[in-house]
Amino acid sequence: MYCRIEMADLCYAMDNRYLREGKIMTNSGSRRWMPTAGGVLNIVSGGIGLLNSLVVCAVVIVSRIDLSFFDFKGEFGLLVAIFAIYFAYGAVTFILGIISIVGGVYSLKRRHWGWALAGSICSAFPFTITGVPALVFIIMGKKEFSGQKPIHSSSQHQF
Repeated sequence: MYCRIEMADLCYAMDNRYLREGKIMTNSGSRRWMPTAGGVLNIVSGGIGLLNSLVVCAVVIVSRIDLSFFDFKGEFGLLVAIFAIYFAYGAVTFILGIISIVGGVYSLKRRHWGWALAGSICSAFPFTITGVPALVFIIMGKKEFSGQKPIHSSSQHQF
């Protein structure tokens, strides 16, 4: 949007302050909060996923130990299969929780948008209530991320 009135190199348009040459927003129109909110939601969802997986695996292990004293004959194989499925669910949830936490940390640092996106996608599975908003915030805040750290020629050796 173009401004008609210019005062002291600032342009007031739609209640947002833009610098004349740049694209920096200095008012409430800024989206700098989105990666932070997405990262916090990723970490919360990942923590809940880790806790969920540990509880599921602990219940499966304790239940399996208690059931070993009984003789179920034919039904015992079905119970073992059910326990194996729950244990696999716990293991997958544990891995998704770890990826969610890693993505949340990268989102808070505003580095590696791909990892932040992967973490927010993985956070949508263990705890959807925080995972879906995290995914939306990470996608909308993509411009806030920097892909790599700046390379300094004095610290890099080329072979």
